[in-house]
Amino acid sequence: MLEKKGYKVVSIRDKKACDEIAVGSVDCAQSVISAEYPFMPLSNAGRAYSEYQKTKIFLQDGFID
Repeated sequence: MLEKKGYKVVSIRDKKACDEIAVGSVDCAQSVISAEYPFMPLSNAGRAYSEYQKTKIFLQDGFID
């Protein structure tokens, strides 16, 4: 389920970075994490309100924005 959302599932055997941190090699652990688990920013889908929905919210707010 997590893999469908783009997450990488880590198993106990896949613990290179943890082993590096345990022996005090933080720089090496950082390079392992950067190489094997790259940062993937999420995209913002934005909002798509219809004119009716916008007007309804505007009326509920009392024309205060």
